[in-house]
Amino acid sequence: CSCGDKYNLDKYAVSVKCETCYDSRYGDLPEESEATPTNATVKVNGKVLKFDAYNINDNNYFKLRDIAYTINGSDKKFAVAWDPNVNAVSLTTGAAYTSNGTEMTPAGEEDILAGITTTTLYLNKAKIYPLTYMINESNYVKLQDLRDGKLDVDYDRMPIIRVK
Repeated sequence: CSCGDKYNLDKYAVSVKCETCYDSRYGDLPEESEATPTNATVKVNGKVLKFDAYNINDNNYFKLRDIAYTINGSDKKFAVAWDPNVNAVSLTTGAAYTSNGTEMTPAGEEDILAGITTTTLYLNKAKIYPLTYMINESNYVKLQDLRDGKLDVDYDRMPIIRVK
């Protein structure tokens, strides 16, 4: 976390905050975990898309920029901006996403170690606490962590994002 403390799982094993920002009774997370490339597909408005995704601790993590890129132009769009001065990613809902050319690239073929990111994330200028891993200089998140009021995500046999 930006305050330097360790991350902790909440009782649902979905949201994460540091010890300073959150009750630590749910246990520590390892600083690094094995990330296995996965052929994750997501149905976005009825179209099946393959994503650069990794399975980490039995959960699929998607590149944040891939999600923004995929839903750009919809009413659920959001911009992603990096501020190196404060080591933070700023997400702005309703704003158009600007591509940086790294989106929708295939995942690697080998397992790698993914570290919990030290990057702070802001959503509409409010600090948020999704469990985020850094892989190849990109932030990876679970779709579920973006669902709460931001994306309409359902699951059948695959994740489904409705953005119209």
